[in-house]
Amino acid sequence: MRNSKLLGLSALLAAALAAGIGTAPSSAAASPGNVYEALTSCRLVDTRDPNTVWMAPNSLRVDVKSHCGVPSSATAAAFTVTVTQTTAAGYLTALPAGAPLTAVSILNFEANQTLANGAIVQLSSTGAIDMYASVATNIIVDVSGYFRPSPNGRAAAGRFVAIEPARLLDSRSTGVPVGARSSITVALPSSIPKDTIALALTVTITDPEGPGYLTAYSAGSPIPLASNLNFDRPNQIRAAGFIATVSSAGVSFLSTARTNIIVDVSGYFTGRSAEVNTQGLFVPIEPRRMLDNRFTGRPLQAHSTVDIDFGPIAGVPMSAIAANWTLTQTTGIGYVSAFATGSGVPSTSTVNSDSAGQTIANFGIVKVGGTMVSALTSSTTHLVVDAYGWFTHSNRESTVIAAVGDMACAPGAAVSQFRCHHKAVSDRLVSDPLVTMLLALGDEQYDNGELAFFQTEYE
Repeated sequence: MRNSKLLGLSALLAAALAAGIGTAPSSAAASPGNVYEALTSCRLVDTRDPNTVWMAPNSLRVDVKSHCGVPSSATAAAFTVTVTQTTAAGYLTALPAGAPLTAVSILNFEANQTLANGAIVQLSSTGAIDMYASVATNIIVDVSGYFRPSPNGRAAAGRFVAIEPARLLDSRSTGVPVGARSSITVALPSSIPKDTIALALTVTITDPEGPGYLTAYSAGSPIPLASNLNFDRPNQIRAAGFIATVSSAGVSFLSTARTNIIVDVSGYFTGRSAEVNTQGLFVPIEPRRMLDNRFTGRPLQAHSTVDIDFGPIAGVPMSAIAANWTLTQTTGIGYVSAFATGSGVPSTSTVNSDSAGQTIANFGIVKVGGTMVSALTSSTTHLVVDAYGWFTHSNRESTVIAAVGDMACAPGAAVSQFRCHHKAVSDRLVSDPLVTMLLALGDEQYDNGELAFFQTEYE
């Protein structure tokens, strides 16, 4: 173990005066959190199959664990959910299996549409999710990764690093759209490590020459039987947020119709070369509505900003929020950009509308300023925001000191009722990512009272 946690009394007091002695974090902050494991996108269910078993009309249970490489230890998963052959205007809700139906949604649609969106959904104890559609529709569910517990509350690989939203590609600027039945590859920017396992993306298509779909996949890998974004007609604007699995060569996109494509990134999931720490672990929640300004009776005005406080779902600062962002009662072509409160407005969008009177949703992982996110709208609209989970923030700004008595023993000493029985406590403290320093107070915690014994034991 790292020796830097053990301090002499004078050094500890100096550090405490310099940093300020922090109180222990709340239970929410102490949550171990979950790391992300990327998969090749895999189809879990397609209700166009006549053998599909529905729970009830318009209600579908999707078994996730032990399918498509998702293990029994998974606590949540990343999906792309598509509705097709919709019979009327409506919406789709995704929840942990058995959870009570609440006023949240992941997709909003009109009649005769095919529409997709990403989502992160907490899994039930049985490893399933429930889908509820407000009207009859077919549902397609693809999984692209899952979250599993990080046993000691820290990790190297699988943590989410939120960044200021950045545009990786805009084919309108390059003058080279994606051709029909062809792919385009977007390289990882130099600021993102080459062993990154996945990116949080918002992908927008504009000016397609006809209906079709877009599939994202790890560059250099086979194209999976899955899709991430669907469009119904020529000259449409459609966007979808999702988590895309990547390789060191980047991420590729296959389009079935010629179209322009815009790719924005809001963060990445770390690979094995990353530092081991506590930041960026995912904490899933049952979905919760955080904003619905329809209840104010006044839409957001063009070029205005609204601040959203996500603190009630965690009680502590967070690094990012996973949420569904919905525009409704739109007044025309426009967009909303969500960003960490206190930072600059990015040149990227979180959700887009392409007509008046539209209700359109988009999934997005957004960097948080403390517990706050700001949303700027380019046109007059109502905004609805549903949260599905959050990513932990570093606890390094607080100094947490554990004062202990007899806590360790000499190397090789046998553990017994009378000797060395504090070793388990010592192991727990030196491995706890929330403990910054140890103040050893016991008089016989090392043989002969020598610090070297403790240091040797925990090197």
